[in-house]
Amino acid sequence: MAAGDSSQLDTCDTLLDLDLGPEDCFYRLRRESHDETRVVYVHVTDISILPEDAVTSNDELIRALSKLSGWYDKWTTFTVSRLGGEVHCRQDHFRAHAIPREKVLIGYPHFDIVKLRALSYPKSRVTYVDIGSQKCYMKIARFEFEIPWIMQELAAYHLLAKSNSTLGAELLGYVFEGSHRVIGFLITALPGRPASPADVGACQNAVRQLHSLGILHGDLVRYNILITGNGPKFIDFENSSIRSDHENDRWDDMTAQELDSLESTLLDPSDKGRPWEISIANVPP
Repeated sequence: MAAGDSSQLDTCDTLLDLDLGPEDCFYRLRRESHDETRVVYVHVTDISILPEDAVTSNDELIRALSKLSGWYDKWTTFTVSRLGGEVHCRQDHFRAHAIPREKVLIGYPHFDIVKLRALSYPKSRVTYVDIGSQKCYMKIARFEFEIPWIMQELAAYHLLAKSNSTLGAELLGYVFEGSHRVIGFLITALPGRPASPADVGACQNAVRQLHSLGILHGDLVRYNILITGNGPKFIDFENSSIRSDHENDRWDDMTAQELDSLESTLLDPSDKGRPWEISIANVPP
């Protein structure tokens, strides 16, 4: 048996996520072999290269991609393009995304994403996972364009930790792919229920405390405020703003607007911001 045939039999690829555009598509895949499990990325620059039924179907996609030259080589990113009427494949032509190293603080543990056991998926970028010592929530940037959201949310969690505040979940550590390429984080699972109109007073006090720390939440739907035995706690800070020294007037306006809108937010009967699995924290051990 040829070496190439051996690697084909030894490799199992699974579609994890995709970002489909009008003309191209990015794919995030889990690649398993006898000696390792990795996450790899594919950019098909012209989606017409793929059969129509392969664009979003795991089995058909892998079947189509596996026919391409170099597919079973070892790479992290794989670019498929059409040049002069022919299909060309380039390995590691683009870099896999990561949070800048200067935004990753010393003192937090790092967790390899392929070693975390997924329990359920409350949102598209959020997974309830078992890290061995406890069950918690993982939030990641699946693709490059999601990195700023993760960075913004991390900035809020870093500030909460620096302030010794319990207004949000505790940041447990960072999640990485490959050679410590950080793409997300882990936070504690907060036991509680979504806020209701009856909680408006307690929530207003908690929002004021959050603002006093220099954090504007930015997305105060009631599912982002959990009522716990220790009062309201906030989650989902990806639309937050951190106060800077040069925007005092604007900051006062923004915080006043957020506080003023809180009551109507709690009265909103819609499911805006609701997780796919609202009871996710109650998954049995």
